[in-house]
Amino acid sequence: MALTCQYCSKSFNKGEHLRRHERGHTGHRPFTCAHCKRGFSRQDSLLRHQKVHDQKPNKASSSKASYSPTAIRAPSDISTPFNDAASGANVQLSTSLTNDIFTSPNAGGSQISGTGDAFQYGGTMGFQDANALSDMDFSLMWPDSEDLFQSIFSTDFSNSWQVPPGTLPLPSGTLSLPPAPQTQIARPPRLHPLPADGSGTSTPRRDARPNESQVPSGDNQIRAGDNQGAVDGVSQMVADYSSSLTAAVDSKSITSVFLDESLHMFFDRFIPIFPIMHRPTFVYRDCSHALLLNAIALGSLYLGPADSIAKGESLWRLAHTAVATSWQTLITHRGPYDACSGVQLVLASLLSVVYGALSKNSDIRRASLALHASAFFWARQCGIFNCEPYSLADLPAMSAPRADKMHQWRTWAAREIQQRALLSHFVLDGIIAHMQGNSTSVRHTSNTLKLSNCERAFQDTTVDAWLERMHTARQDQNSFRDIYRGLFIRPENLWEISQGCSNFSLRVLLEGLQSMIADSDDLDGAIINPPNRSQIGHALSWIYEKISTCGDMAEVERLEVLMRWHAVCLEAVTKTPQLCNYICKRWNTQQALWPNPNFRDNEYDLPKLVSSPDGRKALLHAVAIQQIVEQLPRGRAHAVHMPSSLFAAATIYGIFSFAGQTSVRTPSAVEWKDVVLAAEDLQSVHHETADFIQNNRFPSGLSSATAKNVFYELNSVQKLFRTLETQWGVATDMEKVISQWIAVCHA
Repeated sequence: MALTCQYCSKSFNKGEHLRRHERGHTGHRPFTCAHCKRGFSRQDSLLRHQKVHDQKPNKASSSKASYSPTAIRAPSDISTPFNDAASGANVQLSTSLTNDIFTSPNAGGSQISGTGDAFQYGGTMGFQDANALSDMDFSLMWPDSEDLFQSIFSTDFSNSWQVPPGTLPLPSGTLSLPPAPQTQIARPPRLHPLPADGSGTSTPRRDARPNESQVPSGDNQIRAGDNQGAVDGVSQMVADYSSSLTAAVDSKSITSVFLDESLHMFFDRFIPIFPIMHRPTFVYRDCSHALLLNAIALGSLYLGPADSIAKGESLWRLAHTAVATSWQTLITHRGPYDACSGVQLVLASLLSVVYGALSKNSDIRRASLALHASAFFWARQCGIFNCEPYSLADLPAMSAPRADKMHQWRTWAAREIQQRALLSHFVLDGIIAHMQGNSTSVRHTSNTLKLSNCERAFQDTTVDAWLERMHTARQDQNSFRDIYRGLFIRPENLWEISQGCSNFSLRVLLEGLQSMIADSDDLDGAIINPPNRSQIGHALSWIYEKISTCGDMAEVERLEVLMRWHAVCLEAVTKTPQLCNYICKRWNTQQALWPNPNFRDNEYDLPKLVSSPDGRKALLHAVAIQQIVEQLPRGRAHAVHMPSSLFAAATIYGIFSFAGQTSVRTPSAVEWKDVVLAAEDLQSVHHETADFIQNNRFPSGLSSATAKNVFYELNSVQKLFRTLETQWGVATDMEKVISQWIAVCHA
């Protein structure tokens, strides 16, 4: 009698096979290692693992590559030189390598079908039909991490940058490496296959010269011999660079266990604060390696050991190089449920920019920004902006076959991820513009994408829960452009068109307002017909109301969005990047946040500024940002906008301290709708908050004020940055600036 799995209805002839299969769904690990207490779902996996203890008893204590006291590296994980030749030279990692490991999602292993339910193991939603994984090592939470590891490290890529004969001469002023002819090589497919010279490698013959008829003539053309020397020099330069990338990765002793746990931390820690990938339907094998390695680099930020950061940076450099050099091919990649090609390229660049923009390494910060604006170009090239959203008419009935429901769930998730990837670039565009003190890369008000619908549906972990919620969803979602029009042109339609505005949508709208505030800067000259301060104030008040009343938000999500709201409001009354730059120059403090600042050398009268209504508004927002950061639970205190928001608050504390106004009395209860109003609108308001902003006084009979020492608060913020820098390295540079300010104030 056939036995059926209660999770996916798959049939088995033997009870032991069924139990082993169901452990893949439940994550149960009944077999425990006596040495390190690690759990395994299969006894044969445990036996293989125990051999590591028997054969290499000292490896666990001496190796620094494993970042968990209980994680023992398997023999296949042990780092070995890239080249086994007697010379011991490192193999050069080239664009051919990046083409292999980043554009072929199946490199390093055979294709495994993803037609079954999402495979769950160890509490982490995984990827494939459990039968197809029966021979894989379940000591990893993501068993394909071993395949990814092998695809990066197991292939010989020597001399892959060498240019084959017959490709010269090159026209003057250009130096390009044309693709070589196709050849059959016993290794994964390449974007630019190497020509075979009998040994499977491409080694140019030094005596090779083009025909005389091919040599261009004229004073402006270079000689063929010079061409050969120039190309040889370029080949050597690129080979040296690619070799340094390989050597960096090799020296970090990256293992499949590191890849596995980093990917787990990416979904467990990063996705909750930036929900751009759908964990329940995530299929490992459907992802390009450029996307996977960027995810792994982000996940490595949440690991404990000090060397995790260096390992993550090495993987990020590999992925960044691959995207930068091979985007022409990556843009053609299309997942099985994607509505168009290029989605994973846009998503990979998003993760790359998030990692880079918040990195401690200033070189990585600068390099990452190059991909940000390109993502909008790639999305338009692929038609992602024009893809229709998922139609609710395609929803199956609750009684439909499970396979049909799973297919529609994955189709919906792919469309939702596609939209969130683009919307996240808008969010990141505003955050980066805020951090850099620049205008945004694109016009946010022209965003024709639909509002992100069904926030809770994206968090559902079962197909039936998702389907039940989607049957009550709205189909007629409006676009972000419609909301902006409602805010500034047709406010009478705003309530109707903003129904179902979710947490994610509010984050996008906030960055749109941030872009308008940057464009309407009175100091540097406003754009033609920008919204005035009264209109912006009413728009910010409306956003605050939506944040406060949105029923789909958990309290921690509300706090995260409110923190960003306060930061945007703060920028509406004063420009913190320019203020920070002024303070650093005025008091001769060093900063690496803006190595080449694009700011005018504005002169500020700090005592006058802190005594103005705008200065008091800024202080209220700064206090609120600090309080929110202190309220957030530790597991959520690392939103992507937190470093810039907290540093903006620290800048306000700094200008009050430098101006000598360290003791301030603020209202105990703040009416935030009054705080964002323009001066002309605030005159008709009679409330404690309004009187404090306008006159710096408190009417009698109202609640008592709260005394604040802003210099002490600046010290408290410095400590918050020391905690934040464990996830976002840019907080290290921010903390150094604050430390210098504190030293100047003490002097």
